[in-house]
Amino acid sequence: TAQLAMFVYIALFAAALWLRYKRPNIARPYAIPFGKFGVWIICFLGLISCFVAIGLGFLPPSQLSIGSLFTYEMILVLGMLFLSVPPLIIFAW
Repeated sequence: TAQLAMFVYIALFAAALWLRYKRPNIARPYAIPFGKFGVWIICFLGLISCFVAIGLGFLPPSQLSIGSLFTYEMILVLGMLFLSVPPLIIFAW
């Protein structure tokens, strides 16, 4: 669940950058200091944090006894793919 939530945050950081360049004149209820440079820094740090969190999610907890690390990680990867595809299909439809 946490890894899927990170996908949403990745999309939010990417959207912040995209909107800053696509629609720069829209008044926003928030202000990031240092203009576009500040937005790049915040989005870069946010994206790095999200990717680190996704990577840490692949480490099994010590309380969980798993047989094979490969099987554990494949279950996570396939679950993430399986649960990420329906929203994309709904959006395309």
